[in-house]
Amino acid sequence: MRIGLDLDHTIIRYDALLHDAAAERGLIPGRVTPDQTSVQAYVQRHHGDDAWTLLQAKVYGPLLERAQPFPGVDSFFRHCRAAGFEINIFSHKSQFPALGARCDLRVAALNWFEKQGWFADDSIGLSPAQVEFHDTQSAKIRAIARRGCDIFVDHRPEIFAEPEFPPPTVQILFDPGHIYSATPNSKPARSWREIEEAVFSPVPA
Repeated sequence: MRIGLDLDHTIIRYDALLHDAAAERGLIPGRVTPDQTSVQAYVQRHHGDDAWTLLQAKVYGPLLERAQPFPGVDSFFRHCRAAGFEINIFSHKSQFPALGARCDLRVAALNWFEKQGWFADDSIGLSPAQVEFHDTQSAKIRAIARRGCDIFVDHRPEIFAEPEFPPPTVQILFDPGHIYSATPNSKPARSWREIEEAVFSPVPA
């Protein structure tokens, strides 16, 4: 079984970090709800798109080590390892930010995995070679097809709507905020526990 996973906002949870970083920079008042949608809306409305882009550059780069994984991700990795499933992580992430100080965002992401201890934990079994970065969404989708993923988990429904997304791959839409309506081809999951249940109960043929 080959499991493909998105990275940002699927494995790495940014809500609290975005809120804290924006508040520390005086971009939002403390009353703003600590989720990406609320922070982004406030920053763009009051400070403009460039301010939001610069905030993202900080969060995806120098501040990334402060981000936390979604609850249950490590348990899912261990369960897959025990079952002999192959995990590959696919990220549509540019190497450098569009604005702000030059920082290698891909190295920052790999360092985040190191900080979690997931590359060194034999019960999880991840390695840097299992984390792929792609410049475009199309390249990411082609990589999913090339790896022959049986299941793919992503927080963005638009990736599943792309004509080139491989039809045999089971689609799990990670939607902890209950934002999206169910679609005929995607299985919704509100938490990593629900993702684990979708993958293992029963194991897809």
